[in-house]
Parts: sequence; C-alpha cells; structure tokens
Amino acid sequence: MKHIFNYTTGSIFVLLLTFATVKGQEYINPAKNLSVTVFSDTLLFKELISNKLIFKVPVKAGSASHYVKFSPSGDFLITSGNDRITTLYNVKNDTITLAASFPVLTEESIFSSSEKEIYLLHSRSFFKTSLSSYDTKSWRKILDTDFRFRAHDLTINASDSLLAFCEGTNIHTLHTSNLATDEILWQRSAQRLLTFNPKFTDQGASISKNNHIQIRDMKKDTVLTDINIHTSKIVWLGYDPTGTLLVSLDKQGNMFTWMPSSKQCIAHLKGVGGIPVFNQNGTLNLSSNGMGEEPGFVKTRPYHLDTAASPSREISKMPVIDYGPETGLRIGLGLTVVFHPKVQKDISLRTRPTIIMPLISYGIKNSQVAAALETHIYAIKGWQLHSDFRYSIREKNYFFGIGDQSSRVNKQAYSSNTLRLNGHMLKMFNSAFSAGIAFSVQHDTPLKFEQEPSPNPDGVQGGWTIGIGPAIEIDNRNNTLFPTAGSLFNAAFYRYGVGNTGNYKYNEIKLDYRKYVPSNLLVKGSVFAFQALFNGTWGGNVPFYKLPYITADRALRGMWRNLYIDRQTASVQGEFRSFFSANSTRYGYAVFAGAADGATNFLKDYSPDIKIVYGAGLRTQLFPKQRLDLRVDVAFNSKGDVGIYGGIGVSF
Repeated sequence: MKHIFNYTTGSIFVLLLTFATVKGQEYINPAKNLSVTVFSDTLLFKELISNKLIFKVPVKAGSASHYVKFSPSGDFLITSGNDRITTLYNVKNDTITLAASFPVLTEESIFSSSEKEIYLLHSRSFFKTSLSSYDTKSWRKILDTDFRFRAHDLTINASDSLLAFCEGTNIHTLHTSNLATDEILWQRSAQRLLTFNPKFTDQGASISKNNHIQIRDMKKDTVLTDINIHTSKIVWLGYDPTGTLLVSLDKQGNMFTWMPSSKQCIAHLKGVGGIPVFNQNGTLNLSSNGMGEEPGFVKTRPYHLDTAASPSREISKMPVIDYGPETGLRIGLGLTVVFHPKVQKDISLRTRPTIIMPLISYGIKNSQVAAALETHIYAIKGWQLHSDFRYSIREKNYFFGIGDQSSRVNKQAYSSNTLRLNGHMLKMFNSAFSAGIAFSVQHDTPLKFEQEPSPNPDGVQGGWTIGIGPAIEIDNRNNTLFPTAGSLFNAAFYRYGVGNTGNYKYNEIKLDYRKYVPSNLLVKGSVFAFQALFNGTWGGNVPFYKLPYITADRALRGMWRNLYIDRQTASVQGEFRSFFSANSTRYGYAVFAGAADGATNFLKDYSPDIKIVYGAGLRTQLFPKQRLDLRVDVAFNSKGDVGIYGGIGVSF
C-alpha cells in the first residue's frame, strides 16, 4: 500500500489515506481530489479518497516522461517528454480534454495568479534557455525571449509583475509585461529552488550552495534570514498560499515548517517523500518515504530564526598587472580582506567595513621588488586608523628638475631602497566629524643616479623624514566603498623633524575635498564625482622626492611621478561612474578628466602652466552586495604621456 497524507499547516494534523499501489510516477491534484499516474503510453487519473479510476488517457510513448505538473487551481495539466512536445490538458471533475500543444521541451512552468497566462522555461541547453508566455484562453503565444545561459527555478511574484529565475550566482528578475530584464542580483553563492512569496510581492526564498535557506527581499537585494538546519540536501521549498509559512523538505525526508514573521520553526516531520503539494485552502499533501510508514512529528528544541548577516570576513585574491613609465610592466599578487562590522549600540557612530590589502609586485624595469600593506581599520568607540605601508627594493624613479626648471631634457633615472609609512588615526565625535593625528615616516638609502644631477637637489643623500601633526575629517558620504552622494573633506598639517627626529625639518599641509552627485544619466545609479587637492610645503629644506607632485594612481592619473614637482601643487578632477547595464551593478566603467599645476607660491609670481589629464577605465565588483571595485584605467595628458593604472576601490 502507498500512503498519501494531508498536512494542514494551520492546525497541524496528519490524515492517512490509502489506495492500491500502481507502478509509475504519481502526481496529485488536491484541488480536484484526483491524481495522475504516468506510464510510458498512458495517463491514469484516479480519485484521491476512493482510489477509483476516473480516466485512462492514451498518449504517445514517452510524451510525458520529462515534465508533469498541475496548475495551482488544478484546472490544467502540463506534460512534456522525449518527443520534445509540450501538451496541456483542461482538467474537469468529469472530463480531461486536450487544450494545446507546443513544439518545445518544457523544463519548468509557472502560472499567473489568475491562471490567464502561463510561462514556459523550455529548450534548455548548456548555453541557452528560452522563455515563452501564452494566453491560456486562446493558447496564443504572447511573448518569447532567449537567454545565453542555463536558467532554472522559474517563479512569479504576488502581483504578477515580475518573474525570477536562477543562473549560477545570479538571480534574474524580469517584467512579465515584456519579458525584459528588471535586475540581475549577484549573490555570494549559487542559488536554487527559488520561490516568490505568494502574498508579499518583494519577498522570496531560495537555497544557497551550502544548503542554507535564505529568505530575501528581492527589491532591496538583501538576505533577511539565513536558516541552517538541514543535514541533507534540500529538495523542495515552498510557501503556503497565505505567504505566512515556509516549508522545506530534504532528501532524508525531514520536513520543517517555518514562520518567518515570528522567526521560529513551528513543526518538524520525518519520513516525508515525494513532492509536497499545497491546496488552495492551505492543506499540504504529502507522500511517505516508504510503504507502511506514516510521516511523524519530531519533538525538537525550539528553533528561532536569526536575521541574516553578511559574512564576517570576505577575501579576494587577484593578480596585479599594470604599466607605468617608472616600473615598466609590473606583475604581482594582491589580497583584499574585508571585515564586516558588528552592529554597534551607539548608532550615531557609523559602522564601516575594515579593509586590509597586502600586495607584492615585481617591476620588469630595474627588477624592482615592492611589498605593500594598505589598511582602513574602523574600531570600537569611533576610532579609525588609515595607513599605507610600502617597502621597495631598487625603486626606480626619474628626476626632471624642480618647478619651472623641470624639463624632459633633464630626465635622469635614479634608484633607492625605500620604506614608507603614511596614515592618520582619527576619533569620530559624531556621524560626520573626526579629528586626530596624521603621520608620515620615510627612509631612503642614498640615491643612485645613472648620471649625477647638476646641481644636486636636496635629498640625494637619502635618510629619514619623520612628520606628525593634527588632522581633521568631515565625512557625510552615504557609503565609504562606493559613495554616490555626500562629501568628504580631509585636512592635515605635518611638522617634520620634531624633537630632532629624522634628517629633515620643514612643514607640510594637505587639503582634500570630494563631492558626489547621484545621477540617472544613461543608467540609474550613476554618479558624478569631483575632487580638489592642495599640497604645500614651506619652512625648511625638503628632499626633492618629498615635494608635492602632480600625479598618482588615483589622482591625476597619466603623469610621470616626478615630472612636475614644486613647493605647492593644486589639482581638480571629475569622474563619471556608471554601469554597462541598468539591471546589474557588477560591471561598470568610468570616464575622467582633470587639470593641475605647481608653483613655488601660487600667491606670488605665479606663471600658469596647467596640465590636462583625461582617460577612461573599466570596473568590476569584487564582492556581492559590497561596492568594492577592481579598476583598470588608461590615462593620457596634454604633454603626450600615457599610463595604465590598476587598483582596488574608487579612484577618489
């Protein structure tokens, strides 16, 4: 004997029903109180309660071998098989009639809530999947589209406005009105068994690669709850018709019923088999795992659902390949480690991710070896530490002269072993204002010139430069990794040689202002970013390699490192950041331009020689849901130079 059970999720009871065993796969239709058993060339329809044979429908051999499904109302039956034909039947209490057939092999189907439309995911191969919609009254095809990937787990939301399906680590949402992509949601792992909540339009659930149930807000692309309790692979996931309960079933026959609103498991059954089917009144119809075994409740500890959180740590490895006039081709390996913050009680002090980026590289020109460690640490009680440590062996640079004496004709190469540590430690006093100290430490071995410069500039003997001073920051950006609104202002003063430390004594000031303006130009989510920089030194002898300069891998990309150095430099730049598709923020691009100049004193005897830079670059997101980008830029300038720059995070 084979067992069928009615599991009423509201009152929690099990009813045992029996009927004769029949060879072949069986599918139940509780709405019509019948089932269909599929044989090679026959469909047997029987009454559930009495086990009475109602209809015997002959079919072409193998025509229902691939896919069989009843609509939620039970009014339609869909079959598809080896002949690559999809057949639909009208199901009544006393008749089964052929409704339509289509020359496609259906993999999955979903009906609209009114069942006036059906959507077929069909003709799937490794590199292609097709999606078609049909009117269930005339069976006229409404829309048709193809995807260049393997799509699975088709579902529809409560308002019938969006379809969704899985593709690897992506969840795609589509408008039912035109089958056009709405969004592509990049997840941390591959997803399956995706299902929309039948009552709450933006809520859905799916199973992650590590067999966790994830209840998610599809509109905001956030995981609301992560459940890890199944010890074997989950094979079915579904909401009850009211959308208040979520039921999961694993390969071993363990079935759990969840109430996400109260964040708890309300029932656990074992010995469940087959494919569960919800009736429209909320009854869940089950089969047993084996003959004579009734699914039974298991007394378990209370299981409460916790709000899902991002992983506490994420790591990304990446090769380093770029080109600069000083290093030539540079290759290496870098890591980006992101530590996500725990929620702090004092919400006035913003929590931000801590980022640590070690890197080692090799420059082909001059066999330069470099190791670096960049950190952005946000600690408890509003403290933050930003530092950039670098050590280079045979670091090659060029000296062109200082200020208006700078010329490509004077170009002379030099090298040294260099250690640098720059950064600042700040205390946040409110959500925007921070203050603390800035520091800069550098040591250079005596510089080795290919030809001795004449006259020798300050600094050829190398040595220590040690500076420290006050720093402030005003930061009201909406995001530190990828700001799209707000502004940032940094100011720092350094006194070098305090207490006779180091080999040089002088003063330095750095000012940095950035502004971000959101825009929907071209695609939604674009942003215009602007930056103004000033760097000035005075009051002593500054080693030439510590003079302000007009370039960087982030600011004013495209200039030789020491081509334009002076006592003071100022620059402005703008960048437009956008995405290739309005549906996905994973891949993007940037277009930028800027201008800069240097002087001994901008307020006295200044003769303008403004340099223009411009270029473009590509962006790709390193982690899902974290706008930390890997970037590669090509930059040009008005003096005829070109450079290729790579890095992590926004350029500014």
